[in-house]
This record gives sequence, C-alpha cells and structure tokens, in this order.
Amino acid sequence: MFDKFTHKSQEAIINSQIIAQENGQQHIEALHLLASLLEQSESLVRPILEKLKIDTDEVETKVYDAIDRLPKIKTSANAGTVQGTPEVAMILDHAKKEADHFGHKKY
Repeated sequence: MFDKFTHKSQEAIINSQIIAQENGQQHIEALHLLASLLEQSESLVRPILEKLKIDTDEVETKVYDAIDRLPKIKTSANAGTVQGTPEVAMILDHAKKEADHFGHKKY
C-alpha cells in the first residue's frame, strides 16, 4: 500500500516515524503526522492554516508540546520500527478513499 502514496506523502509518513522515534515513542500518532506535514516544505498544511488566519508557528509549538506529553518508552526497543496507531491507519485509509474519489492514482 505504501507504494501507492506520492513521494511527498511517503516522506511525511517516514518523517512522522522519525519524529516518534526521536521522542522515544513507540507508535506514530496523528500528532506525529501533523508535525511532519507542518515541517514539510511543499505541504499544503501551512498555506491552508495561514489562509484561515491561524498562526502556524503556534500550532507547531502546541503540536510538539503535545508530542512531548505522549508516553515514552525507556528501553532500547525504541530503536526499532515504529508502527502507526489505529487512528493513523484510519487517516491514511481516508486519504486513499479521497484520492480514489477524485480519480487520483496516488495519494
């Protein structure tokens, strides 16, 4: 399924895994994905939020504050693969359905 994502989407997913690992978290949460999209240079997230007159720097700060409060693991297991939560799976599935609805081959 991963190969059906655009290159930028794959980058965002991989970066969300890195963010989770760097913060000692065992699972990729929606917050990690949002943080990754906020960091991504060509993501539409920042322009959309700015169009809505939302302070993107404040959002990013709050997202990272929330990530910092997520449970951390204290073993060397955090060096391994980090899996997405059911919520992240649902987000990615919804992205697939939206792409299919609009006739996109990649999402």
